[in-house]
Amino acid sequence: MKILLPALLFLAACGSTSVKKKIQLAELGNDEKVTIYREMPTFGYEVICEVEIERKGNFVSTDLEAYRSNLEVEARKCGGKQAFLSGLSGFRYGSSANVTITGYVIRQTTEEMKIKDKEHVKKLAQATNLNNESALKKLLIAVNPSPLKRSPHDNEILSLLLHTNAKIGLNCPAKTVNLLLNQYQVRIKNLHPKLSVLEEDPREIGFCQDVLAKSYLTITDRDKLLTYANNVTVGLLNYFSGSNEDFRKLQRVNTFLPMVMSEIKLACSKDETSSGCIMRERFQEIRAHVEKLSPKVKQPAIKKELDILRSGIKI
Repeated sequence: MKILLPALLFLAACGSTSVKKKIQLAELGNDEKVTIYREMPTFGYEVICEVEIERKGNFVSTDLEAYRSNLEVEARKCGGKQAFLSGLSGFRYGSSANVTITGYVIRQTTEEMKIKDKEHVKKLAQATNLNNESALKKLLIAVNPSPLKRSPHDNEILSLLLHTNAKIGLNCPAKTVNLLLNQYQVRIKNLHPKLSVLEEDPREIGFCQDVLAKSYLTITDRDKLLTYANNVTVGLLNYFSGSNEDFRKLQRVNTFLPMVMSEIKLACSKDETSSGCIMRERFQEIRAHVEKLSPKVKQPAIKKELDILRSGIKI
């Protein structure tokens, strides 16, 4: 039994740790403080190392907190002062367990989030919707004006705030929308799939200030963006009445239509069979109609264009 005892103790609990380095940094000293987060932190970060800890046998803990010190050791080796425990998976059988703990050693890249609770979000929404610029400024006083320095959480909240109010369209709250657009450089990242001017819904992002033009490059789904630009423009042209409201909408279209044409030109230069290039003739036709209806054009020419549209020849 004395001979077998060391082997039994060894088998009681064993495991391994694997580390995948993403960024090469010098190791930290043992006295360097490392902050371990129990969950994903509320600031932006880049991953220095991915850590996977495996443990199996008797006396293996299934409590994630029990592996905090293990992650601290790996963080120092990776040269990171911050890390978080991502999760624990595995199973227990009798008095034994087999678990895998994942963690990330990180380097902070943005500020902590400043919009911390639902009440704050509610007040932001109310101030924006009521076009109360001074109230919105006070509510955003702690929020960094730069999207590169703001936390991803705050960027997401502000983007949603802009998106929601931009859907009102031509009559969206101009002061607060422009505050978000210009002072805080907020942009929308996607277009709601149900938004369509073909439904004759006046609440269109394309007609709210310069939201679509300034958000153009941040919208990730380019095909959806081109389809949206087509729908919002065609819908305006098909029901163009020559009213001041329609000319104001046309002015907004003119802020993003040149960007659409540039993107289509670029798509065609790469591949003439691409989905973007296929829309070239369509948008050339749309642009021709927009130019004919421009307020700079003489009134008789506008009237003639309107007569063509009203005759049932829809673009």
